[in-house]
Amino acid sequence: MVRVQLLGPVEAYAGDRRIELGGAKPRALFAALVLARGRVVPAERLIDVIWPQDPPDRARSLLQTYVSTLRASFGAQGIGGIIETRSPGYVAALEDVEVDVDVFARLLDEARARMAAAEPAAAGELLEQAIGLWRGAALSGLDQSPLTGEARALDELLTTAIEERGDVALRLGRSGLVAELTGLVARHPLNERLRGQLMTALYRVGRQADALACYRQGRDVLVEELGLEPGQELAAIHNAILRGDEDLRVAAVEPERPAPRVVPAQVPAAPADFTGRQAEV
Repeated sequence: MVRVQLLGPVEAYAGDRRIELGGAKPRALFAALVLARGRVVPAERLIDVIWPQDPPDRARSLLQTYVSTLRASFGAQGIGGIIETRSPGYVAALEDVEVDVDVFARLLDEARARMAAAEPAAAGELLEQAIGLWRGAALSGLDQSPLTGEARALDELLTTAIEERGDVALRLGRSGLVAELTGLVARHPLNERLRGQLMTALYRVGRQADALACYRQGRDVLVEELGLEPGQELAAIHNAILRGDEDLRVAAVEPERPAPRVVPAQVPAAPADFTGRQAEV
């Protein structure tokens, strides 16, 4: 079984043996082919990925060299046909390849289904598994690449999984949440969902003043950096804390119910031109 890892530095393994992918340029090439998910990527697009600015005169020849080197690396592990030549470029054959991005999306979908079925403990375990697949920022080491947009989209999925894990932990009344959420809010100061979770966790351990201070700090950051007031959900948590709402003090216990249809996690596919996103994570 070939395993490809994109949730962190770009890596590939044959069993437990690491496959040598080379430097940043061949890794960017390989990542672009994997993200295309079985679609042919034109040679010109791959050249743009490898050399975002000022491609060399021998770019097409060098592209062929990188492809040959990657094929040789996989071939050394007894794996053939991983990169196929198909006009007008190349395609990655992924039928027998496990990509961590797909595993992550599957675990996230399963976790959401468990939450919808009122099984938060099982959902929490699945979310921990999904988050545990990450070894750093997605596609790290490929800075200045047109794949930066895809990397940011993947990082946004991680943030979503972390948010959902926080919701699960609050429902379960898990201990130790304040310290964990404090660190997350420090790293994502504009994320209102995480801040609301931290405010709730503080309130539940009797730290009402700290919960209100957390809100004020978040409001200041939102106004200063985005010119926006907190959204309705964060404001509602703030108001509940102000009035000493008893319902907010206890974890919600939901009755068993039939699971509704769950919308699958949308793993970003690389667009044909591999252009970057403008949105910030």
